[in-house]
Amino acid sequence: MGDTGGAVTVAELVEYCQTQARLLHGRVETLEEEASSLLSEIDEELADVRAQLNDQSGVASSQSPQTPERETLTRT
Repeated sequence: MGDTGGAVTVAELVEYCQTQARLLHGRVETLEEEASSLLSEIDEELADVRAQLNDQSGVASSQSPQTPERETLTRT
């Protein structure tokens, strides 16, 4: 702050607080952008995983053996 031997003026304190507020605001904006970017990447990866699972499910169901039809049992 100032070189007044430890005493801080109100104007210096106000300037310091405003500077800190601007720095914090900038940091919040940066964190918001980073979080948004990470969430977008996660969404893309999840979409890829879901597509792969759907593809594999389609292959698995088409390759699974057919259940034989049950013969009707008659009692005598």
